[in-house]
Amino acid sequence: IDNLTAEDETELRSLAARICEPGLTLAEQDALDVAIHRKIWKLAGNHELEKLLTRVVGPFHIVGAAVFVSPYYRRGAAVISAQQILQEHERHSAGHQPLVDAICARDIPTALKAISEHIISNYEWSAEEFSRRIAELLKTRIQTDGSS
Repeated sequence: IDNLTAEDETELRSLAARICEPGLTLAEQDALDVAIHRKIWKLAGNHELEKLLTRVVGPFHIVGAAVFVSPYYRRGAAVISAQQILQEHERHSAGHQPLVDAICARDIPTALKAISEHIISNYEWSAEEFSRRIAELLKTRIQTDGSS
């Protein structure tokens, strides 16, 4: 927050708004997700942390990108449904907007709370809830495009 410039604020707000645009592919949304995180890491000014997070998060997104180009994705396999559920979750209440708003308002306590909520949001569902959401997504996909 101490390193935030007006240009950084504009860029962060733009990235957070773009990730919620309707019609984005999962690959586009994933790329914006990475861009938001990298921008925040860079703003922190901790180069060791930035390198560490890149090493940890980078492979996760590479695997996700591999899923997007796999033949299973094109056939609507359940593996992509898990990725879709996680990405949809980030587009809404667990997304980046509360964090970006807090950073841009230079509100450290709210930013810390938003970071915590963002990190744990994808892990708070029970296995049953996650399975239910995947089943709903698959049912919707089958109804709308006839895929199986």
